[in-house]
Amino acid sequence: MVVTPVMANGLGICHGGYIFMLADCALAAASNSYPVTAVGQQCTVTYISPGRLGARLSAEAREVHRQGRNGIYEVHIRDDAGQAIAEFRGHVRLIKALRAGVTDT
Repeated sequence: MVVTPVMANGLGICHGGYIFMLADCALAAASNSYPVTAVGQQCTVTYISPGRLGARLSAEAREVHRQGRNGIYEVHIRDDAGQAIAEFRGHVRLIKALRAGVTDT
């Protein structure tokens, strides 16, 4: 994700919501790499360094635990220089596939 001016907050750096969104998308991709649907249950983010305008941010997700109906994932956000921007931890709940917008848990 390239940080553009529209993503900047009042300080001229990337708004934390965009960084959270990038991490959440990585969580979704990693946790749904199995044939069972996973949805976010609880997430936390720690911002380490600012995402500067023009920087390319990347997210790398790693499965920490997956058993029964629960999963835990870590997501590391870095800029194009390799500097840590944020650390994200997401918990997911495994559910039956969504049907017509209704979950059957």
